[in-house]
Amino acid sequence: MAFEGDIASMNIRERLLQMGRWERVGEVEGNPSYTSGEVGLITLKGEHLYREDLDALFEVHNPGGYPLLVILSRHSSASRIPTLTLHPTGNFSEALYGGRCRALSTSAPLPMRETLRSLRRWAEKLGLEHRVSYEVTHHGPLIRTPHFFVEIGSDEEMWRREDAAEAIAGALLETFPGTYREPEGVEVAVGVGGGHYAPRFTDIALKRAVAFGHMLPEYALQEAISSPEVIEEMVKRTPGAAVCYTHSTGRSKELVRRAAGIIAQMGLEIR
Repeated sequence: MAFEGDIASMNIRERLLQMGRWERVGEVEGNPSYTSGEVGLITLKGEHLYREDLDALFEVHNPGGYPLLVILSRHSSASRIPTLTLHPTGNFSEALYGGRCRALSTSAPLPMRETLRSLRRWAEKLGLEHRVSYEVTHHGPLIRTPHFFVEIGSDEEMWRREDAAEAIAGALLETFPGTYREPEGVEVAVGVGGGHYAPRFTDIALKRAVAFGHMLPEYALQEAISSPEVIEEMVKRTPGAAVCYTHSTGRSKELVRRAAGIIAQMGLEIR
C-alpha cells in the first residue's frame, strides 16, 4: 500500500511496478490498483499516519478484509543515517503521530521477519550502505488488520534513492511472490527494552528462528509500566506470541524486569 503524500512510498511503488508482473484491476481513491496473484498494490491519498479508516476501507473493497497489509513509507531521523526498516504500529503513551493513546495495532510477526531477512539480502546484493533493522512499535494509524510498515530513511535525499526502493521492492516481491505462506518452525516473540532500532531483536530474528511482533523500547518503559494494560496489549496484538526477549542496560534493568513480570503472568516464557 502506497500513499501519494509520501515520497519514499511512491518511489517504492514505482520500483514494484517495474520489477513485478501486475494486472490493473480498477481504482481506489482515484488511483489505479493492481494485482499479482493473491497480492494487491493500491495507492491512497494523503498521509498514512492518520488514516484511521483503513480497516473499514478494505472491508468495502474486499468484503471479509485482507489477511495482511504492508505499508510503504519514509523514515525521518535527525541523524540522517541511511536505513531500511520495518516495524509494527501503536503508541505506548501519548498519540503524537496518529493512532490513539496507549493503543496498539495488530502486528504481523512472521511476514515481517521474512521481509526483514529478504531485505538484508537485497541490501547486500545491491551494495547498499543502509542499516537494515526492525524499529520498535511507534506511531499510527491504529489498524486491526495484521500489518507492518517498511521504510526508507532518513531524509529526502534518501527517500528518492532508487536503489533503496529497489531493495525494498525486491524483498517484498521475494517474500510475497503472488502469494504468501507462513514459514514453519518459527517462534513468535515480543521484545522489551533496548533502543529504537532494536539491534538485539533484529540480530535474533536474522540469526534464529524467531519472529518479533510488538517491541517496547527502553525509552517508553516508564510510561508503559504506569499503564500495564498496554503491556498486556502488546502480547494480545502479537498473534501467536509465546516468548518475550528482554534487553536491559544498567539503568533500565528494573523497569525491564517489571514489564517482563507482567508478560510472564500472561504465560509467556521470558528470555
